Amino acid sequence: LSEKHSLPITIAGRPASCRFQFEHDENAALLTLMTTRMLDHGFLAAGSCSLTWAHQDEHIKRYLNALDRVFLELKQAIAAGNIASQLAGPVKHSGFRRLVN
Repeated sequence: LSEKHSLPITIAGRPASCRFQFEHDENAALLTLMTTRMLDHGFLAAGSCSLTWAHQDEHIKRYLNALDRVFLELKQAIAAGNIASQLAGPVKHSGFRRLVN
């Protein structure tokens, strides 16, 4: 999907428990926007994925369909140069920064 939407990403980790980041200066804002848009589709999704035996083909198809639509929105936000203005709140923090006032 990243290739389909021309959204370069870097993937790390194990196949069943991987994480990714966007190869973009506004990676954190893109991940934040992706998370909020995926919530709109009923998925709590961030830049990581942990698959289990409980995930059925139906779940994976629904997730990928939602992610396809969200990646299109991200591509459009990048093209318009308005990623941050699409957020309903602040950009996510990484690591323990979220615990510091």
